[in-house]
Amino acid sequence: MSTPPSNTDPQQPPPGQNPHGDHPPQGQDPYGQQPPYGQQQNQPQSPYGYQAAQPSGYSYPAGSTPAPAAKPPMPKEVNLAFWLIIAAGALYFISSIMTAMDPLGNAGVGLDQIESSGVDPDTVAGLISTLSIVLGIVFTGLYVLIAFFIRKGKNWARITGTVFAALSIFGIASGILPAVYTLLGIAGIVLCFLKPSNEYFKPQPARY
Repeated sequence: MSTPPSNTDPQQPPPGQNPHGDHPPQGQDPYGQQPPYGQQQNQPQSPYGYQAAQPSGYSYPAGSTPAPAAKPPMPKEVNLAFWLIIAAGALYFISSIMTAMDPLGNAGVGLDQIESSGVDPDTVAGLISTLSIVLGIVFTGLYVLIAFFIRKGKNWARITGTVFAALSIFGIASGILPAVYTLLGIAGIVLCFLKPSNEYFKPQPARY
């Protein structure tokens, strides 16, 4: 008696056996666990069900900025310019005080001219004294401010000092003291444009 032919494919594994052999398909956990929600199926898996480490995509924060390069040492020319401008500011303030103490004489206003115009001389003298003190404080502060920022290597301070030095030339003939502080300020600005000083005032490239 003949055995009936079997419908089982000889290439098909027996029931209950993994058709892919001993290795599970890619992306499937060997213990039947499903990948976490949102996880791609083609990502490599650890034999214990943990996700394999992925290449890091970390980048620098968007708000981070490169650090500025270190500034070169301050040249002696810039240091000398600093002290010359400070001295010019001090002499300017002294000149303002002297004008305030004798406003009519130092301002070049004759008493006869004031009386002939019908204005009280004391009123004019008080006005000149007040104006002289206020301008002395303001401009002396500008001298000091420009000097300190020049010492820090700020190019805008060098340019501003150049403008003030050019304007001060018009008052150089108004007296000995004005001539001295004007020449001191001009000398300080000239020192800021020498070759060693130019290197100090150049903007430094940022370091990444």
